[in-house]
Order: sequence, then structure tokens, then C-alpha cells
Amino acid sequence: MSKEICMKKLLALLVCNCYVLVHFAQEKPIPTAIPGTKFQMIAPPGFQLAQSFSGFSNDSLKASIMVSDIPTSMKTIAAGFTKEKLSASGLSLICTDSLLLNGMPCQLLHITQQVGDIKYLKKVLLFGDSSKTTIVNGIYPATAAHLGKPIQNALLSIEFNNNLDDDPMHAVNFSIDTIGSGLLLAKYQNGTLLFSKDGKIPTTAPTLIVGSSFSAQNIADKKQFSIDRLKQLPGGLTAQIQSLIPVKQSNLEGFEIVASAKIYSDKEDLLYQCLFFDKKGNYFMVVGLANIEMTKNLQVFRKMAESLEPK
Repeated sequence: MSKEICMKKLLALLVCNCYVLVHFAQEKPIPTAIPGTKFQMIAPPGFQLAQSFSGFSNDSLKASIMVSDIPTSMKTIAAGFTKEKLSASGLSLICTDSLLLNGMPCQLLHITQQVGDIKYLKKVLLFGDSSKTTIVNGIYPATAAHLGKPIQNALLSIEFNNNLDDDPMHAVNFSIDTIGSGLLLAKYQNGTLLFSKDGKIPTTAPTLIVGSSFSAQNIADKKQFSIDRLKQLPGGLTAQIQSLIPVKQSNLEGFEIVASAKIYSDKEDLLYQCLFFDKKGNYFMVVGLANIEMTKNLQVFRKMAESLEPK
């Protein structure tokens, strides 16, 4: 074989290898920044950034991945994920894997939960230190069991990136005006903003909670839904409704409920709830709790509710 032919074959091989290397480099998945956090993750195929919480969702398969930061030690949080404690909450722990994630010890729990007629499978990743724990919760119906491996791979791809924007106001799917309210942002969790007069949660100071539904729902009787939703709030089961009026704002319609309830003690406190519904089946919620200056705080809660706008 001549040197010229050998050289041509060598060049052809090099070109082929270069193409393979470039091809694989182009195919490597790119992590997606998770709004409201300093984490990024490679989402499973078919999953998109969620609109109402920090994470990803596949609406057609009723599956999601949610990222939450809890200001509690990893040891304390992990102690709550035992088989006995999960069972008391209606969940079954299948097994727990102890792993290293980016050099940090973590736990990957495999859990099942029956909700009505639907069985859900969960993969929950826990990691953190003595002051904070990150919980990454992947959930999917048993009928979509094939999502188990892709969701697990996604959970284990999570990375901390200090350059990411973790401003909670940029992560939620609504805007709200806090100017002049005297309320401070105290906490962000799962697409919900919690404000309080002292900037702390938990607290006995006046508090406002603003959030939205995780997904669209078919709500036939929105008035009754609002009343039922009130009953799920602190003191809501025995709350005395003082007023229930329809409200309308831009393209949103809903109901405002002002009630008295025993929230902090045996004394009657202010319990405020305003639910706005859009035409797609989503709803936005503004909840206010106050045990002092009821009239003044009611005005603050109403003003903030009136400022809510979907993004």
C-alpha cells in the first residue's frame, strides 16, 4: 500500500473521529437553572420548567420534580423520613440509598403513596449540612413507571451554581406590590411567598401568604371551593365568616372571605382569604393572618390582593 493511500485513510479516520467527538459534544445535555434557587439540573425528556414552583413538570403524565430548601439540619430532616414516620403520613418507604453527590453525602429514598384510586411513586433526594437541607422530590403515577430512571438521573444531576438568580420574586408566576404594606419577605417555598411584619416564619406577627395552584383544575363551584379552601387554613374549620363577596381583577375572578378564627390563642383573630381564578383552571391565593390592628391589617391584605397580577 502506497504512503499516499495510507495517508488518505488516516485522514479519513481522523475526520470520522472528529465528527464523532463533535457529535457527542453537541448531544451532551445542558443543565437548566431552577428559578428561585441556586441549583441547576438536567431535566428528564418531556419535562419543562414548572410555572408555579421551583422545578420541572410533565403535565401530560402528571409527573413533577420539586426543589425545596429547608432551614433545618440534614440530620433532623432525615430523621423524619423513617419507615414508621412516613407510614403515619400515609406513605410507604421501599428503600433508602446512601450516596455521594458531588462529594457530599446524600440519601435517595424510594417511596410509594396511594392518593384515592391513584398510586404514586416518589424518588426523594436529601442533602445538606447542619443548618440547611435541600429536598428534591420526584413524583409520578405508577402508570408511568417508566419515568423512574429518567427522574432519578435528573435528581442526581443537580448542581449548585452560585451565579444563578435565586430571587423568589423572579421565580413565582405572579407579581404583587408590597410597597407601603410594612410586610417583609420571610420565606419562599414551592412557588409560595410568605410575608410577615417581622420578616420571620414562624411568627405571631401579622402574616400574608401568596401562592398559586400547582396545576389547572376543573372547579365547577368556585364559591364553594373558596369556602372549602378556607377550612384548610389555621383555625379555618371553626372560623366564623363575616363577609364573602365576589371580586374581579383584570382577567381574574374569584371570592374574598373575611373571617374571625382562633389562630394563635383562644382569642378571635383575623383570617383573610382571596382566591382569584383564571380561565385556564388555575387559581391564585392571598391569605392574611393577624391578631392585632385587625382593621388596619385587613386594608393591607386587601391592597396587596388587589395588586396581584399573573405573569
